[in-house]
Amino acid sequence: MDGDYRLCSLSEDGQLKELIVSVDDERRRLAYSIQESPFNFAYHISSMQVTPGEGKGARLVWITDVKPDGVVPDLEQAIDAAASSLQQALR
Repeated sequence: MDGDYRLCSLSEDGQLKELIVSVDDERRRLAYSIQESPFNFAYHISSMQVTPGEGKGARLVWITDVKPDGVVPDLEQAIDAAASSLQQALR
């Protein structure tokens, strides 16, 4: 973290610079916008929220809006990899 910015490393040796838009501990929600990345976004905003799951588990809802549409396939792969890593780390 550097002020309101977070730097994240990608498994493919890339890096993201994210602006933390809001953190709501009570709602267990985080919103951020990627400002710099290898994806060449014209626009990016995401939010993550943790809600109770079934049984003892929890559910993570991750919503992302991005432009241009052409970056979606590459971004989907990155999100899938990140979600898999989160799932493994939290087991």
